[in-house]
Amino acid sequence: MKYRATLIVLGLLMLVGWQWPHHTLQADPLALSRMNQTKHTKLASESWKRLPNRDRSHSTNHPHQDVDSTLNKTNQRLQTINQDSLATNEEWPLSTLYAAPDTGAPQRPPHFKTQAKTNHPPYVDPRYYQQLQQELASWILQEGTMVNYSIAVDGLFIDPEGDSLSYRVEFNSQALKLFFSNQLTISGSPDRQENPLMLTIFATDNRDELDSEEHRWVAAHFQLSDVKPLPAISEQLLNQPLYRIHTTRVIAGQRYPFYVLQCEIFELKQGHVWYAASSDRQRCPQLNEMNIVATYQQQDEQIHLHFPSDKTANWRFRYRYSSNYYPGMQLYQVTSNENGPEETYSLFDQRIGAEARLNVHTGQYHYQGLNFDYLMLNEQQQYYPIGLFNYIYNLRNAQPNYYQPADSDLNVFHPTKSLFCRDVEPYWAYASLIGPTHYNVPLISESGDRAGNYPPLCGEYLRSQTRTALYFDHEFTAQDIPLDGKIYTYILYPRPEYAHLLEKFAINLIYHAPID
Repeated sequence: MKYRATLIVLGLLMLVGWQWPHHTLQADPLALSRMNQTKHTKLASESWKRLPNRDRSHSTNHPHQDVDSTLNKTNQRLQTINQDSLATNEEWPLSTLYAAPDTGAPQRPPHFKTQAKTNHPPYVDPRYYQQLQQELASWILQEGTMVNYSIAVDGLFIDPEGDSLSYRVEFNSQALKLFFSNQLTISGSPDRQENPLMLTIFATDNRDELDSEEHRWVAAHFQLSDVKPLPAISEQLLNQPLYRIHTTRVIAGQRYPFYVLQCEIFELKQGHVWYAASSDRQRCPQLNEMNIVATYQQQDEQIHLHFPSDKTANWRFRYRYSSNYYPGMQLYQVTSNENGPEETYSLFDQRIGAEARLNVHTGQYHYQGLNFDYLMLNEQQQYYPIGLFNYIYNLRNAQPNYYQPADSDLNVFHPTKSLFCRDVEPYWAYASLIGPTHYNVPLISESGDRAGNYPPLCGEYLRSQTRTALYFDHEFTAQDIPLDGKIYTYILYPRPEYAHLLEKFAINLIYHAPID
């Protein structure tokens, strides 16, 4: 009877349309694991693989190299930089499953918080922050003046677990550009209308992937020094010592059979020109050696010099920019006709910039030398900064039967992008390297043509994975053996039609025998 009653009750329930609930009852997770191991494990492992070191909102837009991609947002440049990559193919453990109603719709796999390790976000190192803020506040930013400053940010944030960090930078300037390789670099010509300049650096360890964007990123806010207006053009050359390198055949009464380099110092103040020239090929004169040699007058971008012998000369101010290689140093591009035809010089506001050009030690190993600033012209006759580098090396030290004993090439490169021979060949005429040799005859190697009929012999090479650079090759004879401890003069001449715009670049290469 009980069996028949049960059947009757079930039949009545089926008549009224009642359905058995299609959800899994609460059960032991291990039992459910055995029942649904294939289905649930596959679903969870494929849908919730952890993607370390990646911000899903930016992962496809921002390379690991120089920050060339830019998102303009409310007049800000927003850039994402990944410093390092974390381990890949890491999955969250799936030892706990769950039961959910079977509604026919796909279910979101759970976030197994009990299995995740406790992670703490990175935080700002207060000492490093203060150091960076002081450095940023010391930058000289003047309207119309090219700048190129770099800061290291890898010590700004500390991650308690030692996780690799990704960075994001917000900067409220359109005039200045950001680049990132080993350091964060800001370059360009600042605009005073963009004051105050605010820089925000964000960091994340990419571990809290389910947290909100706000909680993932830790920020450090900085304010740069204000962009200041330039004084009247010619006034920039006044009331400060300025150093210059020029070529001559006579120093301190000694005559040379070829051009050598000499350092001069000028200071224009209160209408007088103070001046001194060095008697040492490797040093600049001291300030207390200067005497009044002329008077001057200002007129727009020009300064007129008047000497007691009724000789006159003009300085024409061309450009001012910050050094890429000597922090805090300013260079002034000035054209002068003191010695007849117009020539263009770099004036340095620090002694170290001029003396570096007089003291390039080289030869102890291949490619030993120094980098120097130079202003180049583009097709629109606008200036842009590049770097120059040269050296001397005795190749027979490693290859005794090499066809020439010396190797010397001028390397030409841009700080952030590629340069090609076609970019510079129209502007330079020739280059020369000269000095004593083992056989008491001058070591003379020239590349190009003095009259500018053809440029120095140019080649290109890959300076980095993303940048091409170039070199001007020099050839030597079998007798051109450089001598240990001797000074060799390298001069790069612009074409005659550009001598009033481009500097005649000159350095001393002090040769040393190779170190075995």
